[in-house]
Amino acid sequence: MNKSFSIQFVSKITKLNSHTIRAWEKRYRAIVPHRDENGRRVYTQANIDKLIKLHALVSLGNAISDIAKLDEKSLDEMYHNYRSEERRVGKECT
Repeated sequence: MNKSFSIQFVSKITKLNSHTIRAWEKRYRAIVPHRDENGRRVYTQANIDKLIKLHALVSLGNAISDIAKLDEKSLDEMYHNYRSEERRVGKECT
């Protein structure tokens, strides 16, 4: 069974406000949530994972308009490169 999550939950987990999540969905098609029987957005774990990566990369100065359209493999690679660099810099600072 696939678990689904509300926008409030996703907002807390990703540290993105719900307005930003909806804007990224509408403007950039960064994610495409499903709708429940009442028409409310429901998000998958894959949606959450992608939003976390996008948020991290945007916080580094990447434009959401540039990275939202990346395929999953390219986004993963970019994110993991960022995480590796972050760990390397952290070790140099200690």
